[in-house]
Amino acid sequence: MDKVTGYVYNVETREIAAIVTGDQRAVESYAEGYDSDTFGLTFTPAFGASDGLIETTSSETVNL
Repeated sequence: MDKVTGYVYNVETREIAAIVTGDQRAVESYAEGYDSDTFGLTFTPAFGASDGLIETTSSETVNL
């Protein structure tokens, strides 16, 4: 199965909480651990621009 990269991000600030790589189901399952009222998941940089999300020093990288 092909690997994808998902970005778990804060929907208000657009800051990335986690960059998750793995098969799509595993990435989606990992993202379910975050509060869905505060965080969203996208598989490409959101909002139509490559710089739509903000990576911070607290962003974690996860390989599944």
